[in-house]
Amino acid sequence: MLSNDWKGIDEIVLYGLGLVSERCIHKLIEDFKVPFIIDQNKKGTAYQGIPVLSYENVASLIKRENKKIVVITSQKVYVGIKKTLLKDGMVEFRDFCWVEQFVIDWYWENRKQVNIIQVNTAVTTFCTLNCEKCNVFMPYYKERKHYSYEEMKSDMDLLLKNIDYVFLYMFLGGEPFLNSQLYKIIEYAGETYSDRIGKLSITTNAMVMPDENTLQILSKYNVRIVISDYSLVTGYQDRFCKFLKTMKERKIPYTVNENLEWKDFGFPKRTFDWAGRGTANLENIRLHMAKCSPLFHGVNDGRFYYCHISWSAQKAGLFQNMEDDYIELGQLDPENMEDRRKLSRFSKGNIEKGYLELCRYCGGCGEDNQCYVPVGVQMEKD
Repeated sequence: MLSNDWKGIDEIVLYGLGLVSERCIHKLIEDFKVPFIIDQNKKGTAYQGIPVLSYENVASLIKRENKKIVVITSQKVYVGIKKTLLKDGMVEFRDFCWVEQFVIDWYWENRKQVNIIQVNTAVTTFCTLNCEKCNVFMPYYKERKHYSYEEMKSDMDLLLKNIDYVFLYMFLGGEPFLNSQLYKIIEYAGETYSDRIGKLSITTNAMVMPDENTLQILSKYNVRIVISDYSLVTGYQDRFCKFLKTMKERKIPYTVNENLEWKDFGFPKRTFDWAGRGTANLENIRLHMAKCSPLFHGVNDGRFYYCHISWSAQKAGLFQNMEDDYIELGQLDPENMEDRRKLSRFSKGNIEKGYLELCRYCGGCGEDNQCYVPVGVQMEKD
């Protein structure tokens, strides 16, 4: 929990101006005074008129004026920044914290709002690729489907009925552009929840070109396209380049993830066992989950998942979730403060037993999983 002196603050220093910051910086700048942003790689520039400086240039000022730092990076990068700040005499949760902790705790304690950094929703379980180590296990699905507009709308409505604000709502697959109803849910979100969803985004491999209607919708609602670049592995450079050209011409914002890094999650063979091969050392699982700390919350089938991978693992037939691994959104009363607090705590991983059942067997994204695997290696399709 954040220390008491965070209560009622109206100014924060933001640390980080990379991909993760795109999910939340707009809202934080709107709600707080930000005197400057710290980013070593972009020092000397400005973001919306706010100077970007190196930590070395502002460290003494921050300590002298007791400024609070919110680190808006991935969990992996946060670990390194945390070491630097601790070495400099700062205290976590008193002087600085990770953005997800801040968004959940500060908005709840000060405004009684349930705010979430990122929510993912799968719009299809069909994909154009068949990646052996896909982190949502697409090759192992026995039954596939495109989610209908009504199903996607129901999930979105249920979620927004119970929370106040989502900084980023991400549409995933499979390959999302295979679903012909995708444009409808984007339009619905843009028209209905523009004041409750900060940004809309789609993750794609760029193998499917959106049709004209979808392109217009993407442009109208400023949807950011996050492109996983597998073109060198899978040999579709021409289509990839054409996709990028179209995004540029239509002025649709996009990001290309070129330096992808995949880890083996251990499925379908369950090569990990964090409890210790049959022992009852549950603390190992708790520590493993804490090191993973995914920004991969999800909503599908009326349920909110702390880790969306657990939803996909069950859908692929690789794992069976327990009832406390998710929250049935339809069973919550949005007017009940206990229900709201339950959802807020769950969204930051506060689970009664201290871990998700999937964490027993999933390699995870944390530093304790060093099993890196080649990106985008294809399996033969059945």
